[in-house]
Amino acid sequence: MKINRFKYIIFAIFFILSGLIYSFFRFEKDDDETIISSDEKISIENEAQKIEEIFVYICGNIKQPGVYGFESGERINDAIEKAGGVTKEANLSNLNLAEILKDGQMIYIKSIHENSEEESDGLININTASEEMLMSLPGIGNVKAQGIISYRENSGLFNSIEDIMKVEGIKEALFSKIKDFIKV
Repeated sequence: MKINRFKYIIFAIFFILSGLIYSFFRFEKDDDETIISSDEKISIENEAQKIEEIFVYICGNIKQPGVYGFESGERINDAIEKAGGVTKEANLSNLNLAEILKDGQMIYIKSIHENSEEESDGLININTASEEMLMSLPGIGNVKAQGIISYRENSGLFNSIEDIMKVEGIKEALFSKIKDFIKV
């Protein structure tokens, strides 16, 4: 009887050890399946960056100016469509409609009259000029150009070139530097 019992005990130990070994290797296999290679990790990170939401301000001769959200990788043409399209007075010749949008970007849609006015006398119309055009004036940087645009959007158009001094940060000294280059 002792031999039979001994066989059962050996068999039971063997069975338990077999189960433990199987579980151990099965656990290792599950871990291997969840490991992400560095190439896959980069791909996943790139996908996350691709669907990052960005915000763009579109204004000027556009039907519904405003700030709109986009997925990164969308283009200026997508922004125009989202803002309801352009007005009859819009001039798109200065825009690259295929340009990829950037977070915080401002897109200004000129009117057909802006280019002809600016080309005829070389003066910048402070009521219609884009941020880039305003920044071409002496002493006007990004902050002051945005201030001018913000002022005319919130307070209305300038009635005279002297009204530009109502914009915060533009006083008599700066006005004297730009007065010969601007018009309304």
